[in-house]
Amino acid sequence: MRIFPSLLSADFRCLKTSLEPLIRAGIKQYHLDIMDGNFVPNISYGPPVIRSLRSGFPELEFDAHLMVRDPLVILEPLLEIGVEYISVHLEIDLQFKKIRELCQQYGTKLGLVYNPDTEISRGSALLEDVDFVLLMAVQPGFGGQKFRPGVLSKVDQLRSVFSGPIQLDGGVNLDNIEEIVAAGIDWVVSGSTIFESMDPAETIKQFEETV
Repeated sequence: MRIFPSLLSADFRCLKTSLEPLIRAGIKQYHLDIMDGNFVPNISYGPPVIRSLRSGFPELEFDAHLMVRDPLVILEPLLEIGVEYISVHLEIDLQFKKIRELCQQYGTKLGLVYNPDTEISRGSALLEDVDFVLLMAVQPGFGGQKFRPGVLSKVDQLRSVFSGPIQLDGGVNLDNIEEIVAAGIDWVVSGSTIFESMDPAETIKQFEETV
């Protein structure tokens, strides 16, 4: 199990201060929710912020979840910065071949995202060309939403057609992490549970101990 803290729930006044206790706790991978105000209502951050994070923390791995209408508008700047993972939504009109070619060119892992109500069969033709799958357990675009446990029923169906890592994002906390791991999820994204706790590093430790 890999835990990806979501920076959407970090303190934007000082991301460095938010990250440091988690880095000391040994967490090297971080989830970046990139929103365009079009595919989802909110706008978060983009390449300038991520470039600054990369400059300040070159040892970290960044997992960029593109909640955007046109991934190609932002894709190359992120690849040039050196993000390790990129995930794009199945629910948009994907120019998938071009996205895949660019990710391969830069050596970046590509993931396919399913919203909670999207059927696994809808993306079956693309699964052989992605490195991981991200299942959303909430509607994308807002942090702090309640976990939808019905999403876990998709894991067995996905496993029948896909052998790579399965990531889960949305409402992950210490009360449901056992259920999530038991369902066969490999990677989890957690934001508010970690960053809004009194001791984020201790919360990470509790996640790891439970797993």
